This record gives sequence, structure tokens and C-alpha cells, in this order.
Amino acid sequence: SDLFLIADCFPLLEELDLSNPRKGVSRRSLRHGLETLSLALFKLRKVNLSGHNYINNQNLLHLFKNCKLLEAVIIFDCFGLTSAGISSSLRERPTLRSLSLSDSYEQLDYDERLNSHFIDSLVSLKGLTCIDLTRLQISDELLYSIARNTFQIIDVMFACILNVAC
Repeated sequence: SDLFLIADCFPLLEELDLSNPRKGVSRRSLRHGLETLSLALFKLRKVNLSGHNYINNQNLLHLFKNCKLLEAVIIFDCFGLTSAGISSSLRERPTLRSLSLSDSYEQLDYDERLNSHFIDSLVSLKGLTCIDLTRLQISDELLYSIARNTFQIIDVMFACILNVAC
């Protein structure tokens, strides 16, 4: 797949936008390609994985573990991820500075998605300066935790949704 070619030809790549992949590509090939990228692109700082329905918790964890310089991640519409998987990955990359999430990753009740483990993982990112939650249904508890525990945030994006007192 193209991911193997990217890994071979651009080992010094720092930013990679893989959003909205074309249909018809093997999920297995894409998963293996993403793992190869995470090992080959040691200088990767920013990645956009939006629309990659094949990505699972293990893929995201490999990416966060292997890309030591990773600072910015966009993961909108990644239906194979769970709250627990995202939480574990966030703990692997405490140097993350920018994070964009949507709540399309899990078909659970709202309270099960944004549990205390998820909130704790999010606020553990002490260097976080930008957070985009415009596509995430957030609670007052999450908003309060972010405001109280992440002092360096200079850019916050969220939509006024049902569970937030706006």
C-alpha cells in the first residue's frame, strides 16, 4: 500500500495527513502499513488519521509508543477506537501538545465513554496547548477538569452540546 512507500521514501517526515482514505483498500494492509509508519517515521510530530475506520486501539498505541516526538494528533471518525484505547495511548505520549477528538469512536452510553480514566489521561497531558473537542460530547466534569488541570492551554474548541452548561 501507499503507507509502505511513504515509510520508505520519507523517513524524515514530520507531518502526515492521512485523513479520509479511499475506499477499497484492505484493512489488514492499512493496519500493517500504519504499524510500519510508526516504526519508520521516527521524526513524526503531527498526524491526521481522521476517517480511518480500520484503526483499532492497538494501532493507536503503537503509534503513540513508537513516535517519540509526536505532538499533534487528529482522530475524527475512527470507529474502531474505544475510550479505554485512547486513554491508554494518551498515557504513552505525555508530551502531546495538540489533540483533536470526536465521539464517534464508541457505541456506548455517554457516561461510559467519558469516564474518569479518560478524563485523568487527558488532564495528564501537562504540555497540552490546543484541544479540539468540537466533535465530542463533553460534560461539565470534563470541561472543569481541563480548565483546572491544564494550565498551558491557549486554544480550546468545543461546541455547545447537551451535556455542557453554556
